[in-house]
Amino acid sequence: MRKRKLPLNGKLDETRIGIILKAVEAGCSRTTTAAMAGVALSTFVKWIAAGRAGKSPEHAEFFKRLVHAQAVGLKKDLEVIDRAGEGETIEETKESFDASGCLISRIVTKRKLPGSWRAKAWKVTALKRCFPEIFDDFLEKGIPQDDQKDDPVIINYIEERE
Repeated sequence: MRKRKLPLNGKLDETRIGIILKAVEAGCSRTTTAAMAGVALSTFVKWIAAGRAGKSPEHAEFFKRLVHAQAVGLKKDLEVIDRAGEGETIEETKESFDASGCLISRIVTKRKLPGSWRAKAWKVTALKRCFPEIFDDFLEKGIPQDDQKDDPVIINYIEERE
């Protein structure tokens, strides 16, 4: 695989923007994202500040794309958490063959794996971290009524609140 060479000038160009957007969408920290783009963290933070302030059309567009990449990454993460919380449907195939190797029968069964309340809790945590102004008091409104009431984690949570 051929490596891309980044310009040594440390300027915000399309190559760096592409690297930054992929890293942000994947959920990388600012430090990791800056390193992947080949710039100092302070430079990356300045680009974000310049974009937020709209100091130039290029920086403003960069900031807009950065926010979009964060939203796309968050959406992907939340979808994974949702699937884990709801439980996956898996498909199992059983095939029977005769002595010569010819297929005699194929039985396909689908079954749903149980969901995880822990995944639902992770979703709340993720939303609370990303949007504290909206979800700050989310847990104060109650505990999820689930079939996991006997779980030690929930019992400890209830006991701590009482």
